[in-house]
Amino acid sequence: MLRSYRFRQILGYFAWLAAALGLAGWLGTAARSASAPDATGPNTAAQVTATAGEPTPSTVPSAASSTVRLAPSNAVHVLLRFEQPVLVRAGDPVQLVAGESHQLCGYVYRILSPEDTVRQRAIGWTLERAERPYRWVDQVELLVFLPEGTSARNVASEGTFVYCAIDDSLLWVVEELLTPQRRKALQAELERAFQEHGAALFADLQPVASLLLQDLIQIAEQDGPTVLQRHHAELQRLSERYRKSLVEQRLIPLVQSEVFPIVRKHAEPVVWQVGREIWERVRVWSLVWRFVYDRVRAPEQKLLDQELQRFVDKEVVPILKRHTRDFIAVVERTIVETATNEKVQQEFSSSLQQIGHDPELHRLLVTLGRELFWENPRARERLRQRLNDPQTRAALQRMARRIEQTSQRIGQILFGTLQQGITPEFASVLRRRILQKDRRWFEWRWEAPQRNESPAVTVIHPASVEVR
Repeated sequence: MLRSYRFRQILGYFAWLAAALGLAGWLGTAARSASAPDATGPNTAAQVTATAGEPTPSTVPSAASSTVRLAPSNAVHVLLRFEQPVLVRAGDPVQLVAGESHQLCGYVYRILSPEDTVRQRAIGWTLERAERPYRWVDQVELLVFLPEGTSARNVASEGTFVYCAIDDSLLWVVEELLTPQRRKALQAELERAFQEHGAALFADLQPVASLLLQDLIQIAEQDGPTVLQRHHAELQRLSERYRKSLVEQRLIPLVQSEVFPIVRKHAEPVVWQVGREIWERVRVWSLVWRFVYDRVRAPEQKLLDQELQRFVDKEVVPILKRHTRDFIAVVERTIVETATNEKVQQEFSSSLQQIGHDPELHRLLVTLGRELFWENPRARERLRQRLNDPQTRAALQRMARRIEQTSQRIGQILFGTLQQGITPEFASVLRRRILQKDRRWFEWRWEAPQRNESPAVTVIHPASVEVR
């Protein structure tokens, strides 16, 4: 019995020792994988994988799933020279592209530039990110693992090497997230929310917006003259330029050739009618003898001026009042015909486009708005007070409760759900914008990609390829 107990005890010790050694080995392997650079791409489980968009290291299939088998023992160094510098870091990935197949086949071995006095070797996988900075270089040395059956002397003839860089600007983020299908889904969601809560949202927002607009108008009245005075020279130069290029050269000739004939056609009958009625009320002899009397006998009495004033007040004004509807009808018909005139429409559209695409005007308007509202301490304090007002806070809380479910559904459309995970497009944004991955890579293209190049991807072909 004692021997059996000791035997089981010794066997248990050996089992625990084997488990500890296995755990230590697994942890060591995981630590080495975690310290590898980001070019390992999709084969690292901790990385976020994107399955849509442009082919990047995150979408490269593993070697086991590809039809091309790589020979790890068969590797060559490829030197690429570029006519213009490219932004590269040691360890950036190299992909083997054959149609729709993308496979990791190498990495940037070292980077070279003309200002290097000594070509230093980048140790690659053992260096930390801070020790592998991005640099603008015109020569890059790649370490490429060749597919089975491919010799080093056929590397340049088997395909073409290109440098790829992604534009991860805010515009790219919007285009990446708002795919055509998601745009339709968002539009349908917003239309449904507007039908359900539109009237209530406007009812909550209208008092707040009205008070805020009054505050902005008051600030503009108080501080607007000071801001305009600071930019008086710019406004004067801009107005003078528009007066010459727009008013004198385009609008005045347009009014003379197109608008005046329309005004005359509609106003002339009414003007003749009013003129005849006024003329019938004129007493010529009364005006003549008052004119003569003022010149000969008593200039200081100004009898002619008094008679003319009486005639305007007692005769002309009543006639004009009787024709008020006629004048309004003339104005309406003139506006309608002028607005439907093709030449007037074309000229005004062209003038508005000229104003709308004027960079100097844009800069000036942005500057005025920034100084008047954003950088104005009084405006910012008024906005803070308005937002902290109990009425405003209550209205915003009511609006938030009404659109809470809509905002959740919009978030699920753009970013994903707990059940299905994050969307591939959001994963791509996370990798490039947050994790700083998949931004630059090289491709060894055996076949041209079957999809069109994305406008967000910059592709640069090297000037020469040398196999070492």
